[in-house]
Amino acid sequence: QEQDIDEFAKPLGKSSYAMFVAGRVAFPMLQASFRYEILLCDEIFTRLQVNYSTNLLGDKELTYHIGTHIFNEVFRHTPELLDYFSSDELIGLGHDFMKLMADIVGNIHHIRINDSELRQRLMEQGELWRQNGVPVHTLTLIGNEYLACIKPHLHYYDIEDSTLEERLLDALAYLYNESIFFIMTPMLIDSNLLTEAKKFYKQVADELNWSDKALELRMSEIKSEVSVTGTYTQTGEEIEIGARLAWRNSSKCIGRISWNTLQVRDCRHLFSPDTIFREIEEHIKIASGGPNIQSVMTVFRPQLSHETWGMRFWSSQLYRYAGYEQKNGEVLGDPANAEFTEYLINSKLWSPPSPRSSFDLLPLVLKMPMVHKPFVYELKPNLVHEVSLDHPQHPAIKDLNLKWSSIPAITNFKMNLGGIKYPCMPFNGWFLSTEIARNLLERYNLTNSLANAMKISLDDRMLAQKVSAELENVILHSFEKNGYTIVDPMTIGKSFLTHCKRERQSERECPAQWSWIGGLVGPTNPTWHLEMRDFKIDPLYDYCCDPWKVTMFDGETNGNINDLDESAHRQKNFNLNPNPNNAKMPKVLIAFGSET
Repeated sequence: QEQDIDEFAKPLGKSSYAMFVAGRVAFPMLQASFRYEILLCDEIFTRLQVNYSTNLLGDKELTYHIGTHIFNEVFRHTPELLDYFSSDELIGLGHDFMKLMADIVGNIHHIRINDSELRQRLMEQGELWRQNGVPVHTLTLIGNEYLACIKPHLHYYDIEDSTLEERLLDALAYLYNESIFFIMTPMLIDSNLLTEAKKFYKQVADELNWSDKALELRMSEIKSEVSVTGTYTQTGEEIEIGARLAWRNSSKCIGRISWNTLQVRDCRHLFSPDTIFREIEEHIKIASGGPNIQSVMTVFRPQLSHETWGMRFWSSQLYRYAGYEQKNGEVLGDPANAEFTEYLINSKLWSPPSPRSSFDLLPLVLKMPMVHKPFVYELKPNLVHEVSLDHPQHPAIKDLNLKWSSIPAITNFKMNLGGIKYPCMPFNGWFLSTEIARNLLERYNLTNSLANAMKISLDDRMLAQKVSAELENVILHSFEKNGYTIVDPMTIGKSFLTHCKRERQSERECPAQWSWIGGLVGPTNPTWHLEMRDFKIDPLYDYCCDPWKVTMFDGETNGNINDLDESAHRQKNFNLNPNPNNAKMPKVLIAFGSET
């Protein structure tokens, strides 16, 4: 569903994500589909049902004996599994299992229906075993014993097809593997969650100097909570250290020297949009309240297991300028936000000011799960922190009416801490002058206008470099004049070298993406010649995708919005047969589909 947005700009054959989907998702999916059609074709399906019914279902004593024998053998080889079943459960295990397998064989194609009763029974069985903590590998042991016991009773002699008996056993084995997937799903989710939690809390224990006993106790608490609820709750301290580690592991950030000073605000208890927006206001006040901009993160509730997106902002930052596409193809304002701006206007979520300008602040857009329409909020004037650009040596720049927001507050990142996903966690740092300069030069295309204001000849071979360097001076001067924190390339480059040195002294390698660090600040910067290795280490910040790109209207004029959470919910009992009542189903873009 979500990947680094840089991946999507790459051509075919160059995107690692696209190659992953093709090689690890699409191709195996096709293989599985062909295998299903071969092993469970209509001929084999019919003969398997007839054979199973004739040789097994007619003899209740035989099926009871086979069921009992299966679990006796499993428990004989792995007696530790007995601890996961009560005495009452042990009595009926064999009988219940054989009855379930008989229903599966008798209703093979029902398992392909999304909400069939058979699927529900399998998943309920898996949920029961999940709560009891039954290990996932138990199903493999049961399957091996089951097939060994069933094989003598699947005799089917066909003079024209000597391999038929073997094909029937292969079909039954395949059917068992496909069926137990639904039993395993709840168990695997817990197993994967606990694996991620164990990895994360090992890091937390190292950072916070926990004893082995304290770590063991915390993992025991987590395991108990997961067995009951399917998830677990982290403490504020754990989220704080996790957020700081995620910043430390962010390979694109050159300003990580301050990772341990990040102020984390725990707002997981808030569920109403009004209170969430109020906390955003408070976040801005804290970030901009002192003589220096403070690095602040506000963490809202985590994503629930049944939610496609969770609660999240559609806005990529707290401060973003609108981009209006003109009839001649040019954009008034910020081209990076032109598509989102058009969406907001066409969706009647926002009306731009009149007249429009190059620096119209976009509203904040918050989408709550299972609520049709997103909530739109415009910041109060006293919370809009912007810096108008001027410089005493270049007075003509003031006439260009250029400005930029003073706080880079990102809202489209998510983090995964020990298997708990936080898709709504706005945070801010402070600007590097190079970032603003590139935004204005590359997105607003202001090189020639600035050159004229700075009295630099448009024929100068070093035009771009000279304008960029002078613009950074203008930005630094303007921010310092207005009392906002900003850092220059040389200072931040030296601080990054110090950060890397500290990481080596702590016996850690520092992940770094050269194009975002050395390449960003240029060849005169001390980071230019620094050898870097880009790799991912958890926890870290990831880009969120843009759910608004796959969000559509019920009608063209009523402005009633539905997202994929709602579409999936409404289609839960959708009949695959053609039905005129379903003719107006919303168009759905499937980026990735799986049973889980």
